[in-house]
Amino acid sequence: MTRPSGGGDGESMATAKRTAELIRLFEERAPIARFFGMHLSYNEEGGAVVDLPYNPNLDHALGGVHGGVYATMLDTAGWFTAAATTDRSCWAPTSGFTVHLLQPVQRAPLRSLGESREGRQATGRRGDATRGR
Repeated sequence: MTRPSGGGDGESMATAKRTAELIRLFEERAPIARFFGMHLSYNEEGGAVVDLPYNPNLDHALGGVHGGVYATMLDTAGWFTAAATTDRSCWAPTSGFTVHLLQPVQRAPLRSLGESREGRQATGRRGDATRGR
């Protein structure tokens, strides 16, 4: 996983420029990114990758990572995945999403991966949150 680099055809250069712009936006203008300690990058498929080092301040009373943290990471990865494929003058809010919590994570970093799916009416996003590295 690396930050986008220029090179290749015009479309990949435009994508690299767009993802670099989004990473800068995330790092410089998203207070929640700094508050949580999240880091944004993009994978080879163009999906946003959000990494979160373990932070005990984000645990719930029983010692696991709070479910709202998973939801925030999934929303972030999904939105930044979709944003990489749209014109920068277009701002698309998240209209809704569902989270299924399958297993709690305790005292471990997290990683959320976004995946874009094109549909008839909207761009769908799928995300997975797992133990980070």
